Amino acid sequence: MSSSRSTITARVGEPFEITLTANPTTGYRWQPEMDAAWLELTERSVTGRSAGIGGGGVEKFVFIPHQAGTISLRFLLKRPWEADAREVRTFEVTARD
Repeated sequence: MSSSRSTITARVGEPFEITLTANPTTGYRWQPEMDAAWLELTERSVTGRSAGIGGGGVEKFVFIPHQAGTISLRFLLKRPWEADAREVRTFEVTARD
């Protein structure tokens, strides 16, 4: 399993976007893990898929922070029926008033 870490600065009440490379036709989807009291997932979409199994694309997530502060937002790349993630991406989100 691979892992990476990034930082994001956002404003409370204003949306921000995270895009991750995806291959949803293989069954792998990014699963966000966060504290819903701090962040709200308002949109999730997949674009740019090419035809056929294994066709690549981009998975887009839009969040709105509800409180000022810093939290971790993790994304697990996994198939719904599997327990272990193939990849983990962590974002340190700092929301300011």
